[in-house]
Amino acid sequence: MRKSCFVLLLVSVIFSVVFSVTCHAEDYESVVTAVYISESKDQLTAHFNKASDTVTLVFFDNSTLILPAVKSDSGACFSNGDMTFREHDGTATLYDKENFPLFSGIEMADNESEFFAPTATKLADNSSMIAPVAEYANQLKENDESFGNPGMTDSMEYQFDAGEGKPPITAQGRNVIDSVYVSGNWASVEFVITADDKNLQGLPVMADGTLYFLMKKNAKGAWQGKYWFLGSMPPCLTKEEAKASEISHDEMTSLGWMIDPEGD
Repeated sequence: MRKSCFVLLLVSVIFSVVFSVTCHAEDYESVVTAVYISESKDQLTAHFNKASDTVTLVFFDNSTLILPAVKSDSGACFSNGDMTFREHDGTATLYDKENFPLFSGIEMADNESEFFAPTATKLADNSSMIAPVAEYANQLKENDESFGNPGMTDSMEYQFDAGEGKPPITAQGRNVIDSVYVSGNWASVEFVITADDKNLQGLPVMADGTLYFLMKKNAKGAWQGKYWFLGSMPPCLTKEEAKASEISHDEMTSLGWMIDPEGD
């Protein structure tokens, strides 16, 4: 697995600094969370605690660092003398005690599409994924109430945009495979809702959210479904899911997936 310069430098600096993290219950109403993404797609989550006047930094490998607030002429600044975190106008930078930048990124809310577009290989032919996707969808229908049965890949009623000045058309439609991206033994399947009626296909659906499947090759080289996501933001795994899956940071980001900073 490729290690970015940021990861290697950050790990070496953090482990050379002695600090302790105390776990305690927080008043989450006083906590503001922001996610910052670097140009190399490294992810840094900052939990700004107004009550304690601290920031808790959570790195993509789930390591944490708590820094107290210090006075600053502009923006917010947090430092323990060895590590300093500055945030101003949606840009965040983490420095070591020599003022060397270990991380610099922009708040994700302003740059989701740019930073999380898949960069992995896109399959020219999706036919090899049809059967594994159908098998995973059937498993979800049987075992996951959130997916539903009929499930999200089954035919159901949608409204389609018929064009300006025309009323929407109510018709049966379903999620079908739109794009498949492959990185190593992992693949991301992105779906699109299309009408069952061929005469209506191509009309945009009036529904929010996109369905994604995260697939992995088993020991025999066959694709198997591991996780699914439905939403209008980039597809996410919780920290626990990412750890359990053993997917690498590079594989996940190249597929356009991210870690949910607020997920359990």
